[in-house]
Amino acid sequence: MARTLTIGIKSIDQALRDFGETFEAVRAGKRISRHEGVYFTSLEAARNLLTPRRVALLRAIRSRRPGSIYELAKIVGR
Repeated sequence: MARTLTIGIKSIDQALRDFGETFEAVRAGKRISRHEGVYFTSLEAARNLLTPRRVALLRAIRSRRPGSIYELAKIVGR
């Protein structure tokens, strides 16, 4: 089963609001749905982490589905 990872931009204020809403829902005994994602505070912050070489790794993983780190390294020529 393939998993999807969301990558997005979210302000610190929005992240804190989302956390607060989730915390209150759990505290009230409500069921919450799980959201997996990586969020950055700005496009610049995302670019600092997601360098062209790292994006190439992510693309290779998505398209070629290597079975190991060694296989991934061979695919991207590292």
